[in-house]
Amino acid sequence: WPTTAIRPVPSPTTAPAETAAPAEEAPVTVETAPSPAVFTDSCGREVELHTYRPVNGKKDFTGILGEKEGKTVILETEEGPLSFDQGDISVIRLTFEI
Repeated sequence: WPTTAIRPVPSPTTAPAETAAPAEEAPVTVETAPSPAVFTDSCGREVELHTYRPVNGKKDFTGILGEKEGKTVILETEEGPLSFDQGDISVIRLTFEI
């Protein structure tokens, strides 16, 4: 006789196994930000910026998020200001020190 695995049916009263990250830890992306205020609120704060392809031989950058000028994002790094086309950015995350 074939056997079948019995799987529990999720109950609406059962808490999910995973919970969403707090809003301040969620990535801030240029293309998917829910409103311009989310990006603007992160300006002047230290962020990690990741690109889809290497820029100056790197894909990961850390610095102070500057203003968005059109489709260009400015990042103030230790090496000086860098500008990124928003289409080249995969994610921008706020950095935290513990």
